[in-house]
Amino acid sequence: MDLTATARLLFTRQSKGGGDSAAALPVLPPELREAMYGSDGVWDRVLVDVRRSARPLGRKEGKEELYTAMVASGNMKGLLGLGIGIAETAQLAVARAHLDSMNRLAAVPLYRGHTVYHSVRHTFHRLQMQMEPRPEGWGLTCSDLLYELCGLAGIRNISIKLRGGRTNKFFVAQCFQEALLSQSTPHDGVEASGMYIREVYSGRKLPGGLVRGVHVM
Repeated sequence: MDLTATARLLFTRQSKGGGDSAAALPVLPPELREAMYGSDGVWDRVLVDVRRSARPLGRKEGKEELYTAMVASGNMKGLLGLGIGIAETAQLAVARAHLDSMNRLAAVPLYRGHTVYHSVRHTFHRLQMQMEPRPEGWGLTCSDLLYELCGLAGIRNISIKLRGGRTNKFFVAQCFQEALLSQSTPHDGVEASGMYIREVYSGRKLPGGLVRGVHVM
């Protein structure tokens, strides 16, 4: 069993005794804890929001408090993940959301490593987002939450406008990630056209030990 599966099992396992031990944070493997919480500067995380809710248990038992947290994780070089955690305490909900975000990392296409490839307009529920690529040195023109998320993804120059539903931070973060992943890159255009570029070598000796007539034309 890998480290992520082991950590997920520790977070989801509940103590049979109940009480405070059921909400206690589990002990993670040292390798996974170093990757998630280490100070090497490779990975970073942002707490998007924490919500408190209550569900009825019965007429005599009252209500049970539940906390829902969303955490974003990234390596500031093109990887971004969003995770959601639900637990009886806010601390455990944030820990579960952090683990879920590390398990849902996705590669974000970046143009020259600092901005998006083209203008992107995306709608998530009633939230509308408009992204515009900007040249090097422009900076980040967006809200505070999107500023932090852009840093996690490695975006340094972009302009983002929001319309409708801007107060829902869960929607803003999910719309941001979906908009980034909806970009069309030059590689996608090549795959759709079915046309590829063939390298031509005029010299007698081919690189990499290739043989003419066997590996290349």
